[in-house]
Amino acid sequence: MLLQTLFILFILFLGIESAFAQPAPQQASSIFNPNISVVGNGLAFMGNDATLPNRRFSLNEVELGFNAPIDPFVRGDFYVAFGEGRVEVEEGYFTWLVAPGGGMLKAGRFRSGVSPFNKIHPPETAFADRPRVTQLYFGDEGLVGNGISLSYLLPFPFTYAEWILEITDVWEGASLFGETDSNGNLVAGGGREKTAYLTRLASFADLTDALSISGGMTYAMGPTNADWSRGAQLTGVDVRLKYAEPSRTQYFGWDWKTELFLANKQQTAANIQARGLFSHLELRLGRSWWFGGRVDHVEPLDGSAVYQAGLAYMTFATSEFQAISLQGRLAPGPAPGPDTAIFLKWTVSMGPHPVHTF
Repeated sequence: MLLQTLFILFILFLGIESAFAQPAPQQASSIFNPNISVVGNGLAFMGNDATLPNRRFSLNEVELGFNAPIDPFVRGDFYVAFGEGRVEVEEGYFTWLVAPGGGMLKAGRFRSGVSPFNKIHPPETAFADRPRVTQLYFGDEGLVGNGISLSYLLPFPFTYAEWILEITDVWEGASLFGETDSNGNLVAGGGREKTAYLTRLASFADLTDALSISGGMTYAMGPTNADWSRGAQLTGVDVRLKYAEPSRTQYFGWDWKTELFLANKQQTAANIQARGLFSHLELRLGRSWWFGGRVDHVEPLDGSAVYQAGLAYMTFATSEFQAISLQGRLAPGPAPGPDTAIFLKWTVSMGPHPVHTF
């Protein structure tokens, strides 16, 4: 009897061990599914600045992103933006990672490489607004066009340089590259058969283990009317200094960026020449705290008075997927006093696309 009991227990043990030895059910492979992310930001604001929206609260923008490699040579990136009363493809392009000559080729709809800031999607910037020079020259959303972009890494000594060439349709919403019609609407110059061109040279170098410098120069041109009898040119210069000690990257550092633009727009009566810049300094104190400020100085294209403003902010990030920022903007204006604006910005992210470097 004892031997029979031991034999039965031994058989049961083998069965249990065999059951646990089987591989666990596996999740279906995601190799054919893209990475999907949602990034959105809401705003609350107050103040006497005339540029503020009429409503106190706003779901400023929600962005749905799809990213995936197509094969070892091509990847795809698509971003759909949902705003109040609008849905649009903000970017949708394919990138050939090995283009002729060893470069990369991008084709589709993409944010222009006119400057580092222009490539950042609106919900992901540090600001509740956008720098005034980018609004007045490039439009509320920045320079976005349909076309191709070719980039190459150049073998410069002690560093590397990137050269970019973009050929796109004329950037819609950019007052620099368009004219106002009889209804007061801005129309991109050239129509469907005209194109805009942009070239940029940028470089990066480490000054020390903790301090790096990067910068670039950009030239862009395009028509402002249908027959290209008038056009516009833009020259841009940007520089960035970043300090981050390797052992304290997540706890202390600072980042200073400045972008300067010189615009030349041909008009029927005379050419308009204007310039504008913004300078942004951000200080990181601790794993979750950022403090920053921005200065704006821009000459509008319509010949109105120079716009100057300053913005300061304090941002707290609970993780790389959520950040809350309190911001204030002051712009000297006509009587009875300066234009003021206070913003509360809340940015959240779902998926592999983080809100903030954490």
